[in-house]
Amino acid sequence: MTTLIDVDRTLFANKHNYFQINYIEWIVIIFTIFVGLVIEMVNTSIEATTDAIDLKVREDIKIAKDVSAGAMLIYAIGALVIAAIIFLPKISKYQIDFGLFASLAVSHRGLPV
Repeated sequence: MTTLIDVDRTLFANKHNYFQINYIEWIVIIFTIFVGLVIEMVNTSIEATTDAIDLKVREDIKIAKDVSAGAMLIYAIGALVIAAIIFLPKISKYQIDFGLFASLAVSHRGLPV
């Protein structure tokens, strides 16, 4: 019987790594995720701080909010480029067989489909 734990082990175990991602690529992916979370936290703190200063519409506060949101947008675009650099060669090399994912699917009752 296939379970979600088996799916996790099949797709992400080092010796059965479907995309064959090496350690450097894993480090880059994890670093990219954490930096994105940090930038989003800074963006949220800037918005909360500017709201605490004044709730009225002010041009200087609007600029601060727009710039912090723009920083996250630019980072998200960069993260997408990093993901493309890491994953696209692997996807095109192995031509993902969607039958693999269908065979690993689990129904809502926990039984194999």
